[in-house]
Amino acid sequence: MGVGKTTFIKGIMGGLGYENKVKSPTFSLVEIYETDFIKIFHFDLYRIKSSKELLEIGLYEYLEEESICIFEWPENGREILPKPNLDIKIEHKFEGIDKRKLSFNSEIILKNLEVFSNTI
Repeated sequence: MGVGKTTFIKGIMGGLGYENKVKSPTFSLVEIYETDFIKIFHFDLYRIKSSKELLEIGLYEYLEEESICIFEWPENGREILPKPNLDIKIEHKFEGIDKRKLSFNSEIILKNLEVFSNTI
């Protein structure tokens, strides 16, 4: 908590051209944002206790749309969430100064790089 997830999402949204307010979905579970070309669903699964709860909020209906889905606390829904296209981890470190460590992992991107490197 408090590592900067919502601040990071604000940066993503700004990069997508979204200029309105971005807020944490901690209590709403999902916030919906629309740009000129795509819809973004921002989920916070921190308070989710079971997969049944995700199904009750209509998870699969969100996933069926042509959209970007961003999940905070995805480990709380891992048993039914699809494998992510991009997994981003934010770690908060305090070693005299306030720091964040961001890690990115994407099997899809790595596979495409492997295919590309084999063609050259």
